[in-house]
Amino acid sequence: MMRKIAFFDLDGTLCSGGDLPVSLEIKQAFQSMRENEIEPVIATGRSFYEVQHLLTFLEVENYILSNGCYVKFKGKLIQNATMSIVEIQHILAIANEYNIGTGFLTRTVLL
Repeated sequence: MMRKIAFFDLDGTLCSGGDLPVSLEIKQAFQSMRENEIEPVIATGRSFYEVQHLLTFLEVENYILSNGCYVKFKGKLIQNATMSIVEIQHILAIANEYNIGTGFLTRTVLL
């Protein structure tokens, strides 16, 4: 049996504004896809905490977030990329040396 999957970007594709607004028609389209055995997948550079409300609104359980660092499909965690403290310290040292502002994201909060 062949499975069908449709991938959607957010910014400039499903959403036209910074706060990720989507219309009721998009929600209905996602429901229609599921009814027709098409798995909708959100693929974005944004992190989970930025899109959690949208995933809930669209009833999406399949997503590729943070440019592939956090991936779930049908409720199963596929990818959860992490960095060690040593890697973070190294990045911060380089950023500090070159006076570059640095931030790190986790699945739920901004550090």
